[in-house]
Amino acid sequence: RGRLLDDSKPDRHVRDIEVVVDPDGTEVVYVTTWNSAVHVSGDAGGSWQLLNQGITCDNQADSYSEGVPHYRDLETSAQPRRDLFLAGFDGLYRSTDGGQSWVQFETLPVYLIRGMDVSPADGDRHGLAVTTYGGGAYLSVDQGENWIIANQGLVTTRLADVEFSTEYPSDARIFGLSKERFLVRSGPEAVWDPNFIIYMGWRRIVGANLERRLKFSPDFGTRLFLTDAERRRVWPMQLELSPEFETDKTILIGLRSHGVWKSTDAGQTWDRDWSGPTGFVTALQISPDFDNDGTAFVAMRRSGIYVTRNGARSWHPANIGFRFYANDKATESPNYYIDPPLRSAVNDVLMVISPDFAADQTIFASSVAGLFRSQDAGRSWSQLTVNPSLSDVP
Repeated sequence: RGRLLDDSKPDRHVRDIEVVVDPDGTEVVYVTTWNSAVHVSGDAGGSWQLLNQGITCDNQADSYSEGVPHYRDLETSAQPRRDLFLAGFDGLYRSTDGGQSWVQFETLPVYLIRGMDVSPADGDRHGLAVTTYGGGAYLSVDQGENWIIANQGLVTTRLADVEFSTEYPSDARIFGLSKERFLVRSGPEAVWDPNFIIYMGWRRIVGANLERRLKFSPDFGTRLFLTDAERRRVWPMQLELSPEFETDKTILIGLRSHGVWKSTDAGQTWDRDWSGPTGFVTALQISPDFDNDGTAFVAMRRSGIYVTRNGARSWHPANIGFRFYANDKATESPNYYIDPPLRSAVNDVLMVISPDFAADQTIFASSVAGLFRSQDAGRSWSQLTVNPSLSDVP
């Protein structure tokens, strides 16, 4: 879920201390620090061992203005040299061997829904798929009357978007997203097949070659050649299938830091070229006539809307008349002060495209500034005031 523990960063300060006494009377000291998990000493601090096998950390902890600790509280059980619990930014961990190895617990609620889709009709019924950030995937084949947990094959239960194949249920395929993976669920086994995806631009390849051939330290090449966005882990968030997916096999995915990627072989390989900003993709919409007009729209946090009219080969700003706020302090709610992720999400843009887009050229977009409509395929926007609560918020 998170990146591996980064031991290159200096510890800022100690976050927690636990002193326990072994049955033989030996005092054992456990210490957690800002960056490097748990340290243990059995000789009153004369020497220390770092205990971090199986523990991860998340770059988000470093992304706030002052940063937040990666690791916080440590608790020991009645058998302290065996059962330990560690709480941190990336989750809750337990060790049953005195800290030599750790296993992460899932603590996120299942109601953090990140994706939902309705399947093509199966007779007179539709299927539903829901993905959550923490609880995995849930499926219903009877319009939501009954649900099954569909997590077989998943590496993590922190998922993003989900889409049924346009040929469902005949091909039984469902597509999903998680960190660094494009997911496909099909066949009688009903197991997710994770297709590992990473950013492999030419600069990453050059950097990796330098590290290997010149025996530089790990990550030297990536730090030298890649931007901050390119160094981040690939995390796809938005998923759209071409309306003609059964023939063109085209999929677009929008990512947190790497723009939009395109696949023309049902997700086996990805074209990672992108001419727009590399920010956080908050919405992705494909024209119902994509095979003919090559049109798709992407919304970027703090950057507004971009459009392609050549099948995702190039993207251009489409913000004329569209109002959005690029400032993290767009609203004054005190909740945004104590919850930085919410403060960022206030800049999210959402979109929905008309089913008759080929004829009416209509797309709707919403932001903290209200509800907007374009009737010329995104070339210009006008604000709609259908309800006072949808007018200018600030």
